[in-house]
Amino acid sequence: MSGDSLTILGDQQIGSGDINISIDITAHDVNSNGTIEMVFTAEDSTLLASDNRNISLTADQTSTQTFDISDVPIGTHTLTLQLWGDVGVDFENNVTQLQVFVQKLSPAIPSIESSDTWTITPVNSETGEGGGNSTLRDGDQAWVVATVSNSGDVPWQGNATISVDGTAVSTQETVIDGLTSNSLNFTIGPLFEGSSAILLELLDGQSTMDSEGLGVDVGPPPLPRSILSMVADSENPDLGDSINWTISLDNTGESTFSGSIDCSFPSGVEILNQSVTIPAQSNQTWLLSIDVRPGEF
Repeated sequence: MSGDSLTILGDQQIGSGDINISIDITAHDVNSNGTIEMVFTAEDSTLLASDNRNISLTADQTSTQTFDISDVPIGTHTLTLQLWGDVGVDFENNVTQLQVFVQKLSPAIPSIESSDTWTITPVNSETGEGGGNSTLRDGDQAWVVATVSNSGDVPWQGNATISVDGTAVSTQETVIDGLTSNSLNFTIGPLFEGSSAILLELLDGQSTMDSEGLGVDVGPPPLPRSILSMVADSENPDLGDSINWTISLDNTGESTFSGSIDCSFPSGVEILNQSVTIPAQSNQTWLLSIDVRPGEF
């Protein structure tokens, strides 16, 4: 058998289908009588096809043998060709036994991993950097990282589109090689307080190959929470007594409080009036001494 003459039609084609095999057999120098055996097995050793035929050749005569195998399933299969009878010694690429792999490729099968595996990172929409928040807040953008896979043998090429509340936000041209996975990174937002639905789709033209959704809760923006308290050092002062008042302003919120504080007593007499800036989880204190008189503090 001349290995150089081996031709296999249907190898590396997508989907199940026919395989057509052709090979030349030559009787070098002398007449030859024998048989050629063809065995075609699946990767799990299941016999898919076999043939055994007689061949009689005169000296230097060549015969082309063809084998047609129909409905070959997807997978990697083994083709074995063996000569029996008046056979010679192998030389160069002329052999008495030949074994090759024949593959029928599965089509591309793109899919999106479960949304439980997605990574969503809040992003400060003013700086474009990770905001450091553990949850999404009103006004945030977000990075969404999702894994897509292709369980087929051949590459898949199409578009990945992410939508928020039914509005497409971003589309990426996507190529996923056969039997591999890729990570896709999208930026969405700014988001608004409430519940939002995120949908990721793999599209081949107008056809949706796969989709996966995720609901997220978007909290209010980080706000200051200012709490004012006033404590006097005397509960029952007499008119004309001097009383010390301790005024405290605590910011128990998540962002800096910027504003002002104003105190007057009686009406129109200004005791304290100043701008105030208090970082989150901080406080500021003032100590005021006031002579008791009729009026409202």
